[in-house]
Amino acid sequence: MNNQNPPLLNYLVREVKNNRIPVLHSDGSQSRDYVHVDDVVKLIELCLVKEANDTYNVCTGKLISVKDIEGFVSKAFGFDINATYRDASMLWNNYPGLFEGYFPLKKSIVSKLALQRGFALAKSKFPPFSSSSSKSLNPFPSSRFFWTLFSGIDVYIHEYARV
Repeated sequence: MNNQNPPLLNYLVREVKNNRIPVLHSDGSQSRDYVHVDDVVKLIELCLVKEANDTYNVCTGKLISVKDIEGFVSKAFGFDINATYRDASMLWNNYPGLFEGYFPLKKSIVSKLALQRGFALAKSKFPPFSSSSSKSLNPFPSSRFFWTLFSGIDVYIHEYARV
Protein backbone atom coordinates (compact mmCIF):
# COMPACT_ATOMS: atom_id res chain seq x y z
CA MET A 1 0.00 0.00 0.00
CA ASN A 2 1.22 3.48 -0.84
CA ASN A 3 1.71 5.37 2.44
CA GLN A 4 1.17 8.72 0.70
CA ASN A 5 -2.47 7.83 0.00
CA PRO A 6 -3.58 5.56 2.88
CA PRO A 7 -7.11 4.74 4.02
CA LEU A 8 -8.83 7.79 5.49
CA LEU A 9 -9.17 6.71 9.14
CA ASN A 10 -5.57 5.48 9.43
CA TYR A 11 -4.31 8.67 7.81
CA LEU A 12 -6.30 10.98 10.11
CA VAL A 13 -5.22 9.12 13.26
CA ARG A 14 -1.55 9.00 12.20
CA GLU A 15 -1.46 12.71 11.40
CA VAL A 16 -3.10 13.68 14.71
CA LYS A 17 -0.81 11.36 16.70
CA ASN A 18 2.20 13.00 15.03
CA ASN A 19 0.88 16.51 15.76
CA ARG A 20 0.29 17.26 12.09
CA ILE A 21 -2.79 18.75 10.46
CA PRO A 22 -4.32 16.23 8.01
CA VAL A 23 -4.48 17.43 4.40
CA LEU A 24 -7.41 15.97 2.46
CA HIS A 25 -7.69 16.31 -1.31
CA SER A 26 -11.43 16.79 -1.53
CA ASP A 27 -14.15 19.13 -0.35
CA GLY A 28 -15.23 16.58 2.28
CA SER A 29 -18.63 15.90 0.78
CA GLN A 30 -17.75 12.51 -0.73
CA SER A 31 -19.87 9.83 0.92
CA ARG A 32 -19.53 6.08 1.24
CA ASP A 33 -21.31 3.28 3.06
CA TYR A 34 -18.84 1.97 5.64
CA VAL A 35 -19.22 -1.50 7.15
CA HIS A 36 -17.14 -2.56 10.16
CA VAL A 37 -14.87 -5.53 9.45
CA ASP A 38 -16.30 -7.47 12.42
CA ASP A 39 -19.77 -7.19 10.87
CA VAL A 40 -18.43 -8.44 7.52
CA VAL A 41 -16.85 -11.43 9.31
CA LYS A 42 -20.18 -12.22 11.01
CA LEU A 43 -21.94 -12.11 7.64
CA ILE A 44 -19.34 -14.39 6.05
CA GLU A 45 -19.74 -16.85 8.94
CA LEU A 46 -23.51 -16.74 8.49
CA CYS A 47 -23.13 -17.44 4.77
CA LEU A 48 -20.89 -20.43 5.54
CA VAL A 49 -23.36 -21.86 8.06
CA LYS A 50 -26.37 -21.31 5.80
CA GLU A 51 -24.39 -22.47 2.75
CA ALA A 52 -25.39 -19.35 0.87
CA ASN A 53 -24.85 -19.70 -2.84
CA ASP A 54 -25.89 -16.33 -4.18
CA THR A 55 -24.76 -12.71 -4.50
CA TYR A 56 -25.16 -10.51 -1.42
CA ASN A 57 -24.74 -6.78 -1.10
CA VAL A 58 -23.27 -5.99 2.32
CA CYS A 59 -23.99 -2.46 3.46
CA THR A 60 -25.48 -0.44 6.29
CA GLY A 61 -27.69 1.71 4.10
CA LYS A 62 -26.14 4.88 5.58
CA LEU A 63 -23.86 7.19 3.64
CA ILE A 64 -21.11 8.81 5.69
CA SER A 65 -19.12 11.76 4.32
CA VAL A 66 -15.41 12.51 4.73
CA LYS A 67 -16.41 15.49 6.91
CA ASP A 68 -18.54 13.15 9.05
CA ILE A 69 -15.54 10.88 9.59
CA GLU A 70 -13.38 13.89 10.47
CA GLY A 71 -16.06 14.79 13.04
CA PHE A 72 -16.11 11.26 14.49
CA VAL A 73 -12.31 11.26 14.79
CA SER A 74 -12.39 14.72 16.42
CA LYS A 75 -15.00 13.49 18.91
CA ALA A 76 -12.95 10.36 19.73
CA PHE A 77 -9.82 12.47 20.30
CA GLY A 78 -11.80 15.03 22.29
CA PHE A 79 -10.81 18.03 20.16
CA ASP A 80 -11.32 19.41 16.66
CA ILE A 81 -8.58 18.07 14.36
CA ASN A 82 -9.16 20.88 11.81
CA ALA A 83 -8.23 18.98 8.63
CA THR A 84 -7.20 21.10 5.65
CA TYR A 85 -9.26 20.53 2.50
CA ARG A 86 -7.55 21.10 -0.85
CA ASP A 87 -8.69 20.73 -4.44
CA ALA A 88 -8.62 17.07 -5.45
CA SER A 89 -6.50 17.83 -8.51
CA MET A 90 -3.64 18.85 -6.20
CA LEU A 91 -3.26 15.23 -5.08
CA TRP A 92 -1.30 14.43 -8.23
CA ASN A 93 1.36 16.98 -7.26
CA ASN A 94 2.48 14.42 -4.64
CA TYR A 95 3.41 11.95 -7.41
CA PRO A 96 5.67 13.81 -9.87
CA GLY A 97 7.28 10.53 -11.01
CA LEU A 98 4.02 9.49 -12.67
CA PHE A 99 4.34 12.33 -15.17
CA GLU A 100 8.02 11.81 -16.07
CA GLY A 101 10.15 9.18 -17.82
CA TYR A 102 9.60 7.05 -20.90
CA PHE A 103 5.89 6.43 -20.33
CA PRO A 104 4.63 9.53 -18.52
CA LEU A 105 1.02 9.71 -17.46
CA LYS A 106 -0.89 12.77 -18.62
CA LYS A 107 -2.62 14.73 -15.89
CA SER A 108 -5.64 15.07 -18.18
CA ILE A 109 -6.06 11.30 -18.00
CA VAL A 110 -6.29 11.29 -14.23
CA SER A 111 -8.42 14.42 -13.95
CA LYS A 112 -11.79 14.37 -12.25
CA LEU A 113 -13.58 14.85 -15.57
CA ALA A 114 -11.77 11.89 -17.11
CA LEU A 115 -12.73 9.72 -14.12
CA GLN A 116 -16.35 10.85 -14.33
CA ARG A 117 -16.45 9.96 -18.03
CA GLY A 118 -14.91 6.57 -17.27
CA PHE A 119 -17.48 5.84 -14.56
CA ALA A 120 -20.33 6.89 -16.84
CA LEU A 121 -19.03 4.59 -19.57
CA ALA A 122 -18.65 1.70 -17.10
CA LYS A 123 -22.20 2.22 -15.80
CA SER A 124 -23.61 2.16 -19.33
CA LYS A 125 -21.76 -1.07 -20.22
CA PHE A 126 -22.20 -2.83 -16.86
CA PRO A 127 -25.56 -1.94 -15.29
CA PRO A 128 -25.99 -2.73 -11.57
CA PHE A 129 -27.71 -5.92 -10.46
CA SER A 130 -31.46 -5.73 -10.41
CA SER A 131 -33.18 -6.23 -7.07
CA SER A 132 -34.22 -9.72 -8.17
CA SER A 133 -30.62 -10.84 -8.77
CA SER A 134 -29.25 -9.96 -5.34
CA LYS A 135 -30.44 -10.69 -1.83
CA SER A 136 -30.39 -8.83 1.45
CA LEU A 137 -28.82 -10.65 4.37
CA ASN A 138 -29.04 -9.29 7.89
CA PRO A 139 -28.21 -11.68 10.73
CA PHE A 140 -29.05 -9.15 13.41
CA PRO A 141 -32.61 -9.41 14.71
CA SER A 142 -32.82 -5.68 15.45
CA SER A 143 -32.18 -5.13 11.71
CA ARG A 144 -29.16 -2.95 12.37
CA PHE A 145 -25.48 -3.70 12.35
CA PHE A 146 -23.64 -4.34 15.60
CA TRP A 147 -21.04 -1.61 15.09
CA THR A 148 -21.75 2.04 14.42
CA LEU A 149 -19.09 3.94 12.52
CA PHE A 150 -18.36 6.11 15.55
CA SER A 151 -18.01 3.13 17.90
CA GLY A 152 -15.60 1.47 15.45
CA ILE A 153 -13.52 4.66 15.14
CA ASP A 154 -13.52 5.14 18.91
CA VAL A 155 -12.30 1.57 19.53
CA TYR A 156 -9.63 1.92 16.82
CA ILE A 157 -8.30 5.16 18.26
CA HIS A 158 -8.29 4.09 21.91
CA GLU A 159 -7.32 0.42 21.62
CA TYR A 160 -5.31 -0.03 18.44
CA ALA A 161 -3.79 3.41 17.93
CA ARG A 162 -3.11 3.66 21.68
CA VAL A 163 -4.30 7.21 22.14
